[in-house]
Amino acid sequence: MQRQTIAEINLSALRANYRLLASLASPAPVMAAVKADAYGHGAIEVSRCLADEGCRIFAVVTLGEALELREAGIAGDILVMGVADPCRADEVLAADVVVTLHGLEHATEFEAAARAAGGRVRCHIMADTGMHRLGMDFRRTVELAARLKGADGLAVEGLMTHMSHSEQADLDRTEFQLANLRRVISELESRGLRPPVVHAANSATLMRRPDARFDAVRPGITLYGINPCRAYARGVPLRLVMTLSAPVALVKQVQPGEGVSYGHLWRATVPSRIAALPIGYRDGYPRALTNRAVVRVEGGLAPVVGSVCMDTTLIDVTAIPEAAVGSRATLIEADADSPLSVYALAELLDTIPHEIVCRIGSRVRRVFIDEG
Repeated sequence: MQRQTIAEINLSALRANYRLLASLASPAPVMAAVKADAYGHGAIEVSRCLADEGCRIFAVVTLGEALELREAGIAGDILVMGVADPCRADEVLAADVVVTLHGLEHATEFEAAARAAGGRVRCHIMADTGMHRLGMDFRRTVELAARLKGADGLAVEGLMTHMSHSEQADLDRTEFQLANLRRVISELESRGLRPPVVHAANSATLMRRPDARFDAVRPGITLYGINPCRAYARGVPLRLVMTLSAPVALVKQVQPGEGVSYGHLWRATVPSRIAALPIGYRDGYPRALTNRAVVRVEGGLAPVVGSVCMDTTLIDVTAIPEAAVGSRATLIEADADSPLSVYALAELLDTIPHEIVCRIGSRVRRVFIDEG
């Protein structure tokens, strides 16, 4: 029997978010970031939904993610933003996937592998304008573009960068990176080397810097209804897409003084009814929520009590007499102002909402609903 722990994915909300972001970005097209299984929402179904809305460019991190989408029938361009292995150039060519070049050595190896495979790999160059994570020093990107002009194994179609501070209140660092990118674009244009597509705008940059939308935008977390800079980027009415719930599997009585779960980190002070939910940290519900979070069951809020286990979470339903085996408990609500929202959970854990949804594991069944 299935555990019936489910993440409900509201495709109508996803569609609304996409349309909103597309209208903000227009005329630049949306390159939908569906990496990390669409931030935990289910990459194949999410991509199919966005394709129905007219999305023709998808961004992932690994070649495996790209091939999964191709095998599922996703058409259009799929950009692998991570460091793809040149040894897999034959797979890249067969699936017509676009790769990202992160340096001179990476480009040289890919060019040789593509020629050996008998094809020409489509690629974008990642310019490191100041994040210092992936990509190559922006001052060397023109040199690489010049070397690859007319290369037998590579076709440069894009130039990209990624912003390190776009979610922060102070946008000085973002302006610094954009200035570096514009310097590269200007030099490429002067030498007739500018690729057709330049993109830099992640979700926060798309919302806050209209001048950074260039030839495409690359939203990720906003597609799923999460505002990455909620405190100072209001006015964009996103709809949260995911709801997480689990059934009550067992209810038991606990007497005063008795503890529950590992280490008895919570003890009853009065006769208590404790319900067990079939979800735990293996499913992405963090152990750090022990004795801190609440869930909604039968209309009431029940505190999480005792240590969150690998497979089970306990809640105190003493004040909710209607709660019984089979009652459904909601652990994440698609309401930004709820104490069960991804924002509230992220605040409890001193992290970002992105991490909350991305951690939802494969044992949690995705159920896709479409109000339309």
